Amino acid sequence: KQKRLPSVAVALVIEDLEIPSTVNMSKEAAKALIDLLDPMDEVGILDCGGFGFGGGNAGGTWRIPMQHVVDRSAIQSKIDGLDGMGDPPSYSPFLMEAARKLAASEAKVKHIIFLGDGDAGGGGQALGGGAHGGGMQRRAQHRQRDQPACAFRWNTHGPCAPFVIAHC
Repeated sequence: KQKRLPSVAVALVIEDLEIPSTVNMSKEAAKALIDLLDPMDEVGILDCGGFGFGGGNAGGTWRIPMQHVVDRSAIQSKIDGLDGMGDPPSYSPFLMEAARKLAASEAKVKHIIFLGDGDAGGGGQALGGGAHGGGMQRRAQHRQRDQPACAFRWNTHGPCAPFVIAHC
């Protein structure tokens, strides 16, 4: 008898990559994630537009709204078409918008995954010190008024783009 796993909601926060490449690793990682989700699971993709850079809202724009994964290929096709995802000076408003959206989900397990080059500068806002942060990891409890608490894990280990995983 197969054990049923709890429902999952994933908010992907994606920024533009500034490293020229024929393969956009953020898009490929997002599409690979979709293959792992079931129809009872939810996914949404938030860009890093805003702050007056590239338009959008101060907390980004949901380029793919939070939805159940009923048509994997349609979602993956939309991911292929994503461009102009933004390159913000800080990730905080985008991570908090993702946490806000996940708070409304009835899924039992909720994750925020950041995909990008992690180079937001100024005031220590880069993830783990930027794209070449040397494998630094840190954990933080982040809570603002009217926002759910999330445990964020930054990781810049290895040659791949940095990522953040948050469990809310």
